[in-house]
Amino acid sequence: MVVEEVGIVRQWLQSLEVTPTIMALRTKADDIKRVEVEKTLGRLANLSGPERELVEAMASSIVNKLIHNTMVTLKAEVNSSDGAAFVEAARRFFSLGDPAASNVNGSASSVSETCPLPQEVSKEAEVLIPRAGSKRPEH
Repeated sequence: MVVEEVGIVRQWLQSLEVTPTIMALRTKADDIKRVEVEKTLGRLANLSGPERELVEAMASSIVNKLIHNTMVTLKAEVNSSDGAAFVEAARRFFSLGDPAASNVNGSASSVSETCPLPQEVSKEAEVLIPRAGSKRPEH
């Protein structure tokens, strides 16, 4: 029983390493998308409301498809022996910077803010680390 619980806590701690990277990747992709859509829609002032929505939906779809495999791989590899290398590679490939040094953007400034208690992240952790015997959602 203790060994099982230690394994669960270990997996939870490893998931904390990948969560900031996934969030930073999503934020960066969404920020780029938003800026580019605004720029494009500014040049296409004659588009109707539904046409503008189509442009925004297309941009969202492209962004989601571009980052989907990276996010799936990060979530799948977080508990492997190479998990930290995958996280580091994603941070470097997408220029996400060091998560520990990200206090510039008004992010959390204390350990209690950056490391929530296990019960506070149980839902998020289940997405990243399904319990033994549970099925992963299809992507």
